[in-house]
Amino acid sequence: MNTVDPRAADNGYAAALSRNELYADLGLRRTGDVLEPSERALLALPAVASDAPTVLIVTDSRVVLSRVGGWRARAKALRSIPAAKVRGVEYQKGAFTRLRLLVDGERDLRLLPHRKDDAERFAGELDHLLRTGSLPG
Repeated sequence: MNTVDPRAADNGYAAALSRNELYADLGLRRTGDVLEPSERALLALPAVASDAPTVLIVTDSRVVLSRVGGWRARAKALRSIPAAKVRGVEYQKGAFTRLRLLVDGERDLRLLPHRKDDAERFAGELDHLLRTGSLPG
């Protein structure tokens, strides 16, 4: 099984996750279980904190909802969607912030992000990525 160091510069996961306020140090145990060695993480958004935290990862080829592994549990992809099938992102701010990825031909992917500010930034950057093919800035 391939393992990828989440701090590796070519992977991009640590850099993408570090833009989130709370979870800057949240790593994926055995990242190779979720991301392929050739994939590059562009954006990452942690869901509401729990014993088994989940992270929404946008790579150059797909979108992955992953459960982050603990000491004994490995990281696991809960859902994977080809990037070409994502047609939009909806962000609803409120007491319970909600983020929804609109997916062609499949059910939409929904997430309750941990922090509103991170969700707002993520939604804006993903929208820009979908419209232009590149991240802002």
